[in-house]
Amino acid sequence: MKTKSAVSSNQIDFVFFGNMIDGVIGDYGAKKYKEKNLTFIYKGQFKDERFNGVGILTNLDKNITYSGNFIDGFLEGEGIIDGPEYEYVGEIKWNLEHGKGKKSYKGSIEGAYTEGEWYEGDPIGNH
Repeated sequence: MKTKSAVSSNQIDFVFFGNMIDGVIGDYGAKKYKEKNLTFIYKGQFKDERFNGVGILTNLDKNITYSGNFIDGFLEGEGIIDGPEYEYVGEIKWNLEHGKGKKSYKGSIEGAYTEGEWYEGDPIGNH
């Protein structure tokens, strides 16, 4: 297991733990990084130093987890988005609900759900 860090402006942009080949992120590992003042951890498969393959991405600040298949850094295809207010299970594109799926709500409206077709995070059609 090797570690790689990237530094800019005296701040660590990311830390990687996992397989490395000649200083380049390998095919599997964990990466903790900041983006737009939010902290993320990704655990899973990599290709060309990007999230590619099966993995789990967690937004630590918003307590949201994306799990499934990643393509070029985005959750794509069948997957799960699990946050404090709801859990979505179904088709996903660019980390958003997109295609057939079911969003089950938590908290004061636990037991309620929206099921059907989604387009870029929004429900469409009958529910």
